[in-house]
Amino acid sequence: GDSGLECLVRSFGSEGKFTTEIGPLMPGVIYQGGELGHSLAVAQGTVLDCPGSVVACFLGDGEAETGGIAGAWHGGRFLHPRTCGAVLPVVNLNGFKVGSASLFSRMSEEDLRSYLSGCGYRAFFVGPDHMEMHLAVLHSLSLIQKYSLLGESEPFCGPWPAIVLRTTKGWTGPVEFEGTVLAGTLDNHKTPLKEAHFCASQMNALDAWLRSYKPLECFDKEGSPSDSVLAGVPPP
Repeated sequence: GDSGLECLVRSFGSEGKFTTEIGPLMPGVIYQGGELGHSLAVAQGTVLDCPGSVVACFLGDGEAETGGIAGAWHGGRFLHPRTCGAVLPVVNLNGFKVGSASLFSRMSEEDLRSYLSGCGYRAFFVGPDHMEMHLAVLHSLSLIQKYSLLGESEPFCGPWPAIVLRTTKGWTGPVEFEGTVLAGTLDNHKTPLKEAHFCASQMNALDAWLRSYKPLECFDKEGSPSDSVLAGVPPP
């Protein structure tokens, strides 16, 4: 039945269980989200301590406006692919931050590519096609692998790869509700259908959307991840 899903929902936002943001309790995650501006610098600090590692750092286009991220783009200049790991930034360009359009979304692709190039990155613009994303990751890792063959004494001039993933705000979420368009609007920031806790029709729409992810195939009756999900978890 739905006991696993009920357990998952009741655990959401509870201390020591499922946090409201991606956090270190989730396998493969090293940074607690929710406080914007630190992620790229944290990723760079991590690979300085872990030679040979590759850390994917996901950034919202709203977070990319913070001073911390703006400064951290230049941190890649301190990384040498032979003596430390590599960071692969992935910018989710969905067009909006809290309350308005993001700065990156107001820039042309040429301008954004030039901006990232000036920071020392070769940008791959993809999305929302999944295969484009897979190919961008493949090209990025191939570039990083090529750099890793440099000698320690050889200067590294880059550029590092970065992925700009175009998506619709609220991607895969409810497209509309009772005639009101939700996809691609600020109504999708953080949580769509925000009045579901006291509006039955919104609760039904929220239930239908969440069930579209087939949670009963992803979790067992106790709410633990299924074997198929765990198969993709990186080793500790």
